[in-house]
Amino acid sequence: MRFWNNVHLPLPEGPYIPGCIDVMTGYSKEGTFIRLHYPSNRLKQDPTKWINWAPDPEYVQGFSAVTRVWVFVIRFLLWLYSGTLKIPVLWEAPVADNTKMPVILFSHGFGASRFICSTLCYELASHGFLVASVEHRDTSACASYYYQSEQDCAKDKKTWVLHQFMDLSNMGPEHYKIRNAQIKLRRQECVNALNLLEEINKGTALNILPCKLPLSVFKDNLDFTNLCMMGHSFGGATSLLTLDSDPRLKMGVILDGWMFSIKNELLCIPQPLLFLNTQTFHIKSNLTALGKIIQESPRLPRTVFTVLKTNHESQTDSPTALGFWMDWFLRKLDHEKALRLQSHMVLRFLNQTTGFPKDASASDKYIAQFSSIILDGLQDFSITPRRPFTFGLSTSPSQQELKQR
Repeated sequence: MRFWNNVHLPLPEGPYIPGCIDVMTGYSKEGTFIRLHYPSNRLKQDPTKWINWAPDPEYVQGFSAVTRVWVFVIRFLLWLYSGTLKIPVLWEAPVADNTKMPVILFSHGFGASRFICSTLCYELASHGFLVASVEHRDTSACASYYYQSEQDCAKDKKTWVLHQFMDLSNMGPEHYKIRNAQIKLRRQECVNALNLLEEINKGTALNILPCKLPLSVFKDNLDFTNLCMMGHSFGGATSLLTLDSDPRLKMGVILDGWMFSIKNELLCIPQPLLFLNTQTFHIKSNLTALGKIIQESPRLPRTVFTVLKTNHESQTDSPTALGFWMDWFLRKLDHEKALRLQSHMVLRFLNQTTGFPKDASASDKYIAQFSSIILDGLQDFSITPRRPFTFGLSTSPSQQELKQR
């Protein structure tokens, strides 16, 4: 917690300084909106080029809609914990020279946005990846926007897609129908984002947003050989559904996947998968659904870890911005350490699966420090379900606070 001081997310550790731009296509809700994180050619950080974590007040209002907490409370917590929280990436920085960038597509969770997992995205970019974070417009995000016309774009007149709150107490089977419809829209948005990335690589894509960095600089620089799909919570399930249907995707990383919306889907996913689970998120039904995919065939490559002393928020930036809202009596791993551990576990998986990055010794060394809290396989710490209460959540386990290990 920092009083009266603006803070920033953890600095990236890779050999590249990450750059960042937003890309939007189409003058309708059906267009595509992604944030690109990529290795830049800059040799040192420049805090004057860092960007705000929450770029518009509507996103803060969206957090209020998700949590059902007054917006002035959200604003106060942002001020209390982080001031104007900065993302340590260089906005519109030139792309690294002569670099072929393996591509990762990221899908955010319920009540989240394209920037909620910025730390993970730019950390991967600092190691040479291009990470495209989709902002979903299925009304599950905290907020999103588009422009209805070229004139609106020129005037920066945004049309907002606001979070749709649902009272689940009397919904019954309708809840599944709604979430299943949302996740199928999310899947299509991911497919559209992949199509856009291919157009960017061909040099034919058009970014309707004002940007000093032309998309043409990415032409022929994207590597789709080992295309990876990654997502958190609702985005984890979105990733699984997209992996099932799009053969362009060669592997997946699932962070606390929330399986409710695809519990009745018959999925066949032959690609290698990494599942990173936190200690306190998963209820029995979620573990059962995950288990079906993990144990689908003993010959399919599945890697599963559960990290103790972490909760669903630990995988996102939100504790840095707003503090922890869940599991108050759980002795949590320091948030920056949890984020770095997550990044290194993803980097190690990518290295083992694709050979990139070439050297994962730093990741191995960092992970080894936390061997006592990393468990292999699915772990059941659940007791009874409870109502969701924070960003990235759609359902979460309710439990008595766990005894410290």
